[in-house]
Amino acid sequence: MMLMEIIQRILGGKTTEGVCFDGLRSFMDPCLKEDYPLPEALCLAVLAKACVEEDPIHRPSLDDILKVLVRMVR
Repeated sequence: MMLMEIIQRILGGKTTEGVCFDGLRSFMDPCLKEDYPLPEALCLAVLAKACVEEDPIHRPSLDDILKVLVRMVR
């Protein structure tokens, strides 16, 4: 299964945030033992989904990616 398919399955189409969180928890490395901020993990999953869009024109630029990551670490 390709990364794009996995991320789309986790994030779903029109699902609630709770469903996204549940899907993301099932995907995360169990060694982390839920010792990570779930909203930030979801933000990274959404960013990853954008980065692997089938049509390259819909993918974020490196500048956009860096802006998202900088906001996350502040």
